[in-house]
Amino acid sequence: MYRNGGFIARPVLLLALAALLGGIVLGGCAAGEDGLSVGDLAPEFELPSTSGERVALSDFQGRPVLLFFHMAVG
Repeated sequence: MYRNGGFIARPVLLLALAALLGGIVLGGCAAGEDGLSVGDLAPEFELPSTSGERVALSDFQGRPVLLFFHMAVG
């Protein structure tokens, strides 16, 4: 047994931390927010390409689109 209650305090602290993190994660998943449903068309948007030119969703009309976001360095 650890002195000063360390044997009991550590699991309680870990449980409290896990509950706090779980509450933060689940709080971000609040129900009732407006958004798209499965099968809805995506709204029109424009983003810069890797070459710097602007690309619009409508440029790919009628074709499947996969968006891949990554952090660029430099």
